[in-house]
Amino acid sequence: MPPQDLEKMGDFFYNDLEEPALELMPIIGVVKERLRQVGARGVLMTGSGPTVFGLFAKQEEANRAVRNLNTEKGWISFVAHTISDS
Repeated sequence: MPPQDLEKMGDFFYNDLEEPALELMPIIGVVKERLRQVGARGVLMTGSGPTVFGLFAKQEEANRAVRNLNTEKGWISFVAHTISDS
């Protein structure tokens, strides 16, 4: 998928539970902003939280982001991949 498609996809991310979760746990917003700072093309809190994910166009971008984010005290980050039908 071309990087510009990821950016468009990120524009459609929405989670109804994110706003109330942010009120209870403002760190979720901090994590989202840090993901954007390290290059995520779209970010979103999953389900009812507090897990947050970011989309990256290239494996190396995601690897670099994980190395950067894992320097934050108490944060755990890792690279995950989509599941394909192939």
